[in-house]
Amino acid sequence: MATFWEEHRDDSLCADCGGKCCYVYGPPYNMTRERLHEDKHGVHGGGYYKNYGVEPLSQKIHPHACEYLSPSGCIIPWEKRPPICKNYRCGLWRDLVFRR
Repeated sequence: MATFWEEHRDDSLCADCGGKCCYVYGPPYNMTRERLHEDKHGVHGGGYYKNYGVEPLSQKIHPHACEYLSPSGCIIPWEKRPPICKNYRCGLWRDLVFRR
C-alpha cells in the first residue's frame, strides 16, 4: 500500500492554481473513476463516493476534470475528500514550499 504525506491544506498555495491536480482523468495522472471514487478500502489512495456527502456534478467542467470539481473549486467538504486529494503535492506546490 502506498504511503502518503500527512494531510495538506494551504489555500494560499493552492487556490491560485485553479485545481490543476483535479484534472486527474487525463495526463499525467490518468486516474479512473474507480480508483479515485470507488476505492472502498483506500487501496489506491482514493475514497468511496457515498461517503462524500454530495453528489457528483451532472456535467464535468472539462473532459479530464474530476466530476466533483466546479468552477469555484471542489464541492466535497475538506474533511470528506478522498485521502489522495488531501495528500497530493504537485510540482508547483513543492517549488513554492522549498523556495521559501
